Amino acid sequence: MAQKKLISRQSVDGSLGKNVEALQGQVVPGCLVHILLNGREKQITIVDSALVDPSAGRISKESPLGKCVLGASRGDRRTYEVNGRCFEVVVVSV
Repeated sequence: MAQKKLISRQSVDGSLGKNVEALQGQVVPGCLVHILLNGREKQITIVDSALVDPSAGRISKESPLGKCVLGASRGDRRTYEVNGRCFEVVVVSV
């Protein structure tokens, strides 16, 4: 069983000291995640819907991609569907 680790992260809006309790190495809101999306490398941050900015790589935790990667670990391969199209995601690093 993975150990829980309390980590401090800088939030997307720049404030300091926000504590995020996460399972070490798993994708949680606030994480910077490197992924392969249909073979293309991307860097995304999973955020609350109020902070979404796709052009800056900030993806909602409620979006299909966000839901797909939440809880994933390095090396996990997952798929999700949008409008009948399937997309494959590989988590490169968290």
